[in-house]
Amino acid sequence: MGQYYRAYVESGNGFKVFCPQNAVYMTKNGIRSAKDIGKHDWNYDDPNAWGTNFSGLKLMEHSWLENDFMNGVIETIWDNPSRVAWVGDYADDQSDFNERYTEKVYKAVWCAENYNERPFDEVPTVHRNGYIVNLDKGLYIDLEKYVRVAAFSPAWDSGSTWVVHPLPILTSIGNGRGGGDYHGTNMDMVGAWAMDMIAFTKEYPSAHNEVDYAKFLFIEG
Repeated sequence: MGQYYRAYVESGNGFKVFCPQNAVYMTKNGIRSAKDIGKHDWNYDDPNAWGTNFSGLKLMEHSWLENDFMNGVIETIWDNPSRVAWVGDYADDQSDFNERYTEKVYKAVWCAENYNERPFDEVPTVHRNGYIVNLDKGLYIDLEKYVRVAAFSPAWDSGSTWVVHPLPILTSIGNGRGGGDYHGTNMDMVGAWAMDMIAFTKEYPSAHNEVDYAKFLFIEG
């Protein structure tokens, strides 16, 4: 069975749950509900449309740079340090839970009351450069450099134009238990930043260390 994911973002103002299904693709194309799907010329070649079929999203259907949903979550943590986790609906094993990721968090993510059909009011800005900073671990990823390193990696498919976004892979919980999960390079780092305090910034994070991209580069196998 396929596994679906939602993004959990917790800051000092409480938490938000972002549901990839529908997301900004609805806003972009004037779709107000699932009833309108038959009225819309659905373009499955558009990477922003991947998985936006009103039935939930798998991890690798939205975890790409320049995907609208990813851009929206990035904007939410822009200069706003937050605890972040990409929570799969199969991420309810007792071995998953710890001091930060608790059963309470899992239930908050998958509670119907927290479901927001249109989590973003406007199509977000494209974020292909900037820095993802892990304040707990004192590390940062330069997104622009990340793309360049990916392009020169031996694992990279030269025919591909899509780059895996590192944030959902690093913060995923439950990966490997369902269809559509990530299976590629650096599997030991999958989920390594789940529930860490993370922010996105356009300012150079001089107080932190840049990651070793050889260990942090995610290329789908």
